[in-house]
Amino acid sequence: MYAYNEFASQIIEQFKFTGDCAIAELFVKEVREYFRKIGQKSVIIPIPVSRESYSTRGFNQTELLLAVSGVTYNPVLVNRYQCGRQSKKNRKQRLESPQPFEIDSCYDKLIRGKPVVLVDDIYTTGRTIYHALDLILPMEPSSIRSFSLFR
Repeated sequence: MYAYNEFASQIIEQFKFTGDCAIAELFVKEVREYFRKIGQKSVIIPIPVSRESYSTRGFNQTELLLAVSGVTYNPVLVNRYQCGRQSKKNRKQRLESPQPFEIDSCYDKLIRGKPVVLVDDIYTTGRTIYHALDLILPMEPSSIRSFSLFR
């Protein structure tokens, strides 16, 4: 949706790492409009945060962004582990990261034959989205796209 620059970096820092949940409100109009345009038949899947990040932060920033925008989502992916923050890794380390996600299998029938949108706050190398894609593709969605607040 927006270019990731120094200003965006500061906003994300305030949102994710200082816990300023009100930041999500800044993007409600744009997020709501994007998901209104793609239609209600899509299965919206937020990228999960690690248990460590959730317990430190108290929220998943992507789920919060969707929730305050009134977008219904399905927590299909579970983050089973994460070795350190992605923001602290360089490009090579991110690209070499192992699969952190697993599928909550109760969603299998929900995805088959339907369009899917993977949602994340920041797209840098794309590795996180590709990890999610590796798990979603075998569930045979009709299409897959991604949405990121910043890239």
